[in-house]
Amino acid sequence: MWLVKRLALLVGCCAVSVACGTGAESGPGPSQELIAAVASFDVSPERTERFIVGLFARDRGDVALGDIELSFAHRDGPTGESEPSSGSDPVVAPAPTSARFLPIPGTEQVTGDEPTFAPPAGVRGVYATTPIRFPAPGVWEVTVDASVDGQVFTTSTLFEVYANSVVPGAGDAAPRTVQPLPGDPSVAPESIDSRLGFDEELPDPGLHKTTIADALDAGRPVMVTVTTPVFCVSRFCGPITDELARLETEYGDRVEFVHLEVWKDFEGGVLNQAAADWVAPQGTERAAEPWVFLVDSTGTITSRWDNVASVQELTAALDEIVG
Repeated sequence: MWLVKRLALLVGCCAVSVACGTGAESGPGPSQELIAAVASFDVSPERTERFIVGLFARDRGDVALGDIELSFAHRDGPTGESEPSSGSDPVVAPAPTSARFLPIPGTEQVTGDEPTFAPPAGVRGVYATTPIRFPAPGVWEVTVDASVDGQVFTTSTLFEVYANSVVPGAGDAAPRTVQPLPGDPSVAPESIDSRLGFDEELPDPGLHKTTIADALDAGRPVMVTVTTPVFCVSRFCGPITDELARLETEYGDRVEFVHLEVWKDFEGGVLNQAAADWVAPQGTERAAEPWVFLVDSTGTITSRWDNVASVQELTAALDEIVG
C-alpha cells in the first residue's frame, strides 16, 4: 500500500508477508485463531477476476499450500445501509468456491496437497479462486473454511467491493506512458528503480530499454509491472520484478518488458507519474502495489494481476499472446 493513512488502518490486520487488501481482522475466539486478509486490490462489479486472500496466525505464521474453501455474503450497500433493505431484492452472492495456493515467483516448485503452517523455507503466497464477479458494490464478507495441519478452522473478514474499477484492465486501452529511462539526467536513479538508491548497477536493465509509448507505436506486446522492490509493504515486489527480468530473457524477442518504479521520492511521498498512469489514474486513495499488466500488439490490455502474479499465470498469458 502506498498511502500512510491507508496502511495505518490495515497493518494491524495483515501479516508482514501477506499483502493487504481491504480485509478486516477476524474476531476473537478459538474458532477465529486463523486470520484472513483479503489481498485483492480493485474489486468491482465491472470486473470478472480471481479473488485472492492470505491466511496467517499470529503465533504460527503464514499458511501455505493446498486448497481452502470460500463463501461470500453481501453485508451492506454502498450507502452503509444494511442489506437487504426494505422492498429490495437480496444481492445474490457468488457461489461458494475453492481457492488454490498461489506461490510468489521463485517458489513455484513447492509441493504439498494440504494447507500448512510449516511450508518449505521461503514459500509465501495467497489463495486464489478462478475468476468470479461480485454483482453489487458495498461491504462484503468472505468466510474461509480450511483444514491446516489437520486442524479445522473457520474464519471471516470484511472487504469492500467498489462501484467502479479505477485501475485499467482487460479490454481497456493501455496508457501511453513515457517513463524516464536509465541515464535521464532529470530524475534520480532510484526513481527508475528503488534499488538504485543502494546499488550503482541497475539490477534489471532488460526492463528499462524502451518507453511503453514507443513499444505501443512499434506494435509490440508489452508486459508492465508496477512495483517498488525496496519499499514494498508485502515483500512481493522484488520476486515479481525478478521474474519479469527472467521472462524478458525468454520472450524478449517478441514482447517488451517494462518495470515502472512506484516512487519518485519515497521520503517525500511523491509517486512517479508513470506508475500513477497505471495504478492511480484517478488519484491515490485506492492505490496499491504490486501490479502486472499484459498489453497486446493493438495496445489493448488483455490481463492484469494484482498483488501476486505467479509464474504459471504469466507464462500462460504470454504464450497465448505470442501464439
